[in-house]
Amino acid sequence: MSRARAGLTQRELAARLEVSQAQLSRVEAGRREPSFSFVQRATRACDLEVSIRLTTADDSLEALVGQQLARAPRARLAALVDVAELPGLHRALEAGGSVGGVLIGAVAAVLAGGVGVPPVGVVELVADAGADDALQAEGWSPSVLEAPFGVLHARQRWFAPDSSTWDLELVEAPAGTHGYADLAERATTLVGVPMRVSGTLDLLRIAHASPWRADRARAVELNAVLEARPARAVAAA
Repeated sequence: MSRARAGLTQRELAARLEVSQAQLSRVEAGRREPSFSFVQRATRACDLEVSIRLTTADDSLEALVGQQLARAPRARLAALVDVAELPGLHRALEAGGSVGGVLIGAVAAVLAGGVGVPPVGVVELVADAGADDALQAEGWSPSVLEAPFGVLHARQRWFAPDSSTWDLELVEAPAGTHGYADLAERATTLVGVPMRVSGTLDLLRIAHASPWRADRARAVELNAVLEARPARAVAAA
């Protein structure tokens, strides 16, 4: 997972560790048990750090994530968003999809299987050049660009033509990514969702790297989603 989050190929990481690609492949495939010192070296080579802490055992998050993953994508939203808000959310997703946007943020995390209730009234996305003009042509109005951290994760709120539709928040350079092209390459299309959704690993990369506290708080549930998916695949086999 560290290598994927760092965007490294197996060959690149092996070169950083000064080991053969075959040796690293055996470790990643589970055919060789690495030492803890090797895990630390590999993590640091990915510009990350291993963090270990003791907490009270609690599997409630895993159970809730499992329930979400058992639902269809639209049903995941319905489980966490007030029924009166769902039409306005769907219209915002349609608008974002019409300009080729890729969904990120809290709503994307829910669609991935997360259990955090998304803030009402805003949908975060990243879009290619030309999205601004397309939104204005459809009657959306931009706010002032919010960029307290410079280009990194600068964002701009777009207000919907009607007050019942959720606003769109365009993020220019999501932290931990290389921007729109990077996210669009791995985005997925979900049944009943009119905008492409960032991959879960990309959402986790953003959560870990974002300067915004609300984004970083999603890392725990996104990790739980990634851990639950292999377990569900084995159970279904």
